[in-house]
Amino acid sequence: MDQAAQVARENGGEIQRGPVDAPHRGRLALLSDPAGAAVLLLRAGGGDPPDREPRVGDWLWRELWTHDPDASVDFYKKLVPWEREDIQLDGNTYPILKVGDAPQAGLMAAPEDVDPLWLPYVRVEDVADTARRAEALGARVVLRDAHTSILVDPTGAAIGVQFWDASRVERTP
Repeated sequence: MDQAAQVARENGGEIQRGPVDAPHRGRLALLSDPAGAAVLLLRAGGGDPPDREPRVGDWLWRELWTHDPDASVDFYKKLVPWEREDIQLDGNTYPILKVGDAPQAGLMAAPEDVDPLWLPYVRVEDVADTARRAEALGARVVLRDAHTSILVDPTGAAIGVQFWDASRVERTP
């Protein structure tokens, strides 16, 4: 973790906190990447959990919204052993970061009026119902389609909810 924090600093990242030891979790550092997206790096004390298909209610995905996806890929590849692969998703090219064959995160070109951020997604069975319940609790729905909604809670925190259908993904040759 200390080495990762140093690499982040040397490549334009800013350490917000840490590295510190977190009881029962491991060693962590909170940083901002060069574009300003906050990310928490964690070296889990018990090791990383194995990759598996997320169930409904599990964290499904993480997506970096950034104004310069190529620069962001370069930065994160120096921190973690990710490789870039472009896939076709609903007919659009979508860059993903992966370790071996295991996809880890996606990249989205952020609109100019959106600050760079990491957006976590939760797998849900019914996107429309989840969005309606979130709105009833005070959330704003800022994007909604048949598979995904992006919700902003009353404190301003954003989260994506998604119905996941792996058949929508095609690997680019």
